[in-house]
Amino acid sequence: MIKFKISTDLFASSDYYKLRHQVYCEELEVLPKHPDNVEIDEFDSSLVSIMAYDNTKCVGGVRVIYSEDHGDRLPITNALRGVRETKNTVEISRMVIDKPYRKNIKVFSGLLCLSLMDIYNSTKASFLVVDTAIEPLTIPFGCKHLLVRLGLRELVYGYFDDKFNVYGAIYGENLIALSSTYGKVERLWNRIKGVSE
Repeated sequence: MIKFKISTDLFASSDYYKLRHQVYCEELEVLPKHPDNVEIDEFDSSLVSIMAYDNTKCVGGVRVIYSEDHGDRLPITNALRGVRETKNTVEISRMVIDKPYRKNIKVFSGLLCLSLMDIYNSTKASFLVVDTAIEPLTIPFGCKHLLVRLGLRELVYGYFDDKFNVYGAIYGENLIALSSTYGKVERLWNRIKGVSE
């Protein structure tokens, strides 16, 4: 049975960092391997990690990063040289799902729903961005399609990410405009949990 855990603690998120290393560094080889077998960067020092567990095994994770916690910077500013202004912005990125669970819609949907619910319940941002560069490699079904259905629009018509050696796109929208989607997200989350409406 898949269960989800939300953490703001670096140590409590170690399973997620190990899974990121396993997928990004070992399986896909889009990032360099680390001797400690964790994939972590400067933005992981202050964030919200959302993890999916099958019993005690971490099978998925995603991070939510608020720009105000990082001097109005986000990882997207490193990937896109033209993006400078990220004040009052939140980023969803580094979504990863273990290979045997990639066709499990509950893992993907749960991670995305909990990310959005955390953002909707926060007052730390007014704009949301989602970087989809790496997701097509680890999520076999329509991440971009779901983002568009939730009301986000493509902000960048494709870019080449030198770090990952892949093409990606940035989706985003003002959170006030997205507030009408909260009900959809909440209903989807209730279905994932098995709660009847």
